[in-house]
Amino acid sequence: MNEVDEKNYITVFSTINLIFMNRFIFLCNSIMNKREKIKSFLYEQGRIAIVGLGNEYRTDDGAGIALIRLLKDSGVDRINRVALFEANQNLIRYIPDIENFQPSGILVLDAADLGIELGQIKVLNENQIIEKRISTHENNLQLAMAYLKIVLPEHKILFIGIQFKSLEMSRKLMLTEKIRKVVEELARLITDTVLRRQVDV
Repeated sequence: MNEVDEKNYITVFSTINLIFMNRFIFLCNSIMNKREKIKSFLYEQGRIAIVGLGNEYRTDDGAGIALIRLLKDSGVDRINRVALFEANQNLIRYIPDIENFQPSGILVLDAADLGIELGQIKVLNENQIIEKRISTHENNLQLAMAYLKIVLPEHKILFIGIQFKSLEMSRKLMLTEKIRKVVEELARLITDTVLRRQVDV
C-alpha cells in the first residue's frame, strides 16, 4: 500500500467511524429522552392507570399484556393511586373501570408498526396516537381515545409503542427475545419510578 492509498484508507475509516459514533450518540440520547418522558409523566400525574393492550397468542403482540403481568408481580398495583388494566384487544370494554378509578394520567403500552428499528420504542401523546394510527389494534384504540376524552376530559395519555418483530400465532404468551428484554426494561423503569414517587410524596 503506497502513501496515497494509506491516507485514503485512513480517511475512509475515520469517516465510517465518525458516522457510527454519531449514530450511537444519537441512539443513546434518544433512549434517554424517551425514558425521561416516561418518568416525567409518571411523576407529574396524580392517579395513574397503566393499560396493556395486545393478543397474547400472537407472539410480540402480547407485549402490553406481558408488561402488566410483570408490574403485577412487582406489586405496583398495591401502591395507592396506581391501577393496572390488562385490556387485551378491547380497551373500550375497560373504559368504565378506568373511569371509576378517575386517573389524571393513563399510560398505554402496545406493540406497534412504527417503521423503526426492531425493539425500539416511540412515546406519543393522545393527539399523535390519533394522527399516526400505528397500533396493531388501531380501530379500537381510536374509538377508545375519543370516548376517554368525553368521560375523562382532564386526563392525559402517554402511549408507548414497541416495534414488534413477529405477530405469528403462538399457544401462549411468548415474546421474541429482543421484545421481551424491552418489556422487562420498561417494567423496571415504571416500577422504580412509581416506588420513588411514592417515597417522595
